[in-house]
Amino acid sequence: MPATKQIEAQDCKILLKNLLGRDITVETGDPVDPSKTPAVLITFHNDEGGLQALWAADLRFAAFSAAALTMVPLPVAEEAVSAGKLPEDLMDCFREVANVGSSLFNHAGPHVVLADSLAVPPVPEGPGKILASPGMQAAFRIEIEDYGKGSLSMFTL
Repeated sequence: MPATKQIEAQDCKILLKNLLGRDITVETGDPVDPSKTPAVLITFHNDEGGLQALWAADLRFAAFSAAALTMVPLPVAEEAVSAGKLPEDLMDCFREVANVGSSLFNHAGPHVVLADSLAVPPVPEGPGKILASPGMQAAFRIEIEDYGKGSLSMFTL
């Protein structure tokens, strides 16, 4: 597989702004550690079906981006964050955010497709291997207009 180039904050900002139709602020942030805090992992497979990349999103980013995509009111997203888990409808919406977001990986390296979404912890073995030794890592603190701030990390083999 060819090397993966670094995903830049500006690329993430443009994608989210175009997808969500809201002002977006993206800054470099600390990596999301899904082994220690409630998060959502999205796994991406390469064309051969192998695990190639993942997103690790804190609940705030997952809930706020999902809600913004479908114009769900902020209190619904905040309730999910307080509950410590996304309800099925918001998880489906977040999967769509990630599905569109897979283009960030496709632009930067091998072609990938969304494979699965997981509420964590605990972190399964496959994603755990990427988290322990990523080939590329990008970590962002993202603010979505009218919703709030959350964190998103992207990892590849």
